[in-house]
Amino acid sequence: MEKPLEDSDGLIQLKKLIHRKIGKPGGFTMRIIKRLHSVCRERKAEKMNVICFGDSNTYGYDPRSYLGGRYDTDSRWVDILAEETGWTVRNLGENGREIPASAPVFSADTDLLIVMLGTNDLLQSRSPEQAAERLERFLSSLSLDRSKILLIAPPPVKRGAWVPNQQLIDDSHTFAQCCRSLAERRNLRFADTGKWDIALTYDGVHFTEQGHKTFAARLLAVSYTHLRAHE
Repeated sequence: MEKPLEDSDGLIQLKKLIHRKIGKPGGFTMRIIKRLHSVCRERKAEKMNVICFGDSNTYGYDPRSYLGGRYDTDSRWVDILAEETGWTVRNLGENGREIPASAPVFSADTDLLIVMLGTNDLLQSRSPEQAAERLERFLSSLSLDRSKILLIAPPPVKRGAWVPNQQLIDDSHTFAQCCRSLAERRNLRFADTGKWDIALTYDGVHFTEQGHKTFAARLLAVSYTHLRAHE
């Protein structure tokens, strides 16, 4: 006899994951957790193809390394997402990437494209509005159906070695608002990480290992919402 969902090993592991990554579930009600588990289980059987396109915080850059090194796989949000769902997830993060002038051609069998870009543009003295314009051009050049795209506004930067002034911090918050407006205008799925409480390193830009784990746990819930909307 199949164990009820409330007692299933998968649900228990999911509850442990959320608790381990971000503490007690809080706003994650048991109903949401159960549905998330159900969706992940169903999609795992379907072998979802996911692409994560971004910069060093997608790549998993470890700022303690001077040679572009990465955190271990259990401390990179892309790899955690793959491990917890069983999906095929390609990490197309690149250190230092600014928003490209045009998008590469992604495979037609891509089920979900996660885009998180813009921080490096701000660090290169572009205004939030200029970065948003570049992002809109990039998104408009994508060949994938918009229902397969999830746009994520990067976590706001904080004061640190790479962020010497308040203006950059303010710009990162403004850019998130621009991303939201862009997503609404183009009818794209959107996630604003500003409320995810992502821990950043001494430089004020890159995720800590715990920050990656928190990001992964939050993204699992966002992915649930995105997938349910397209069933």
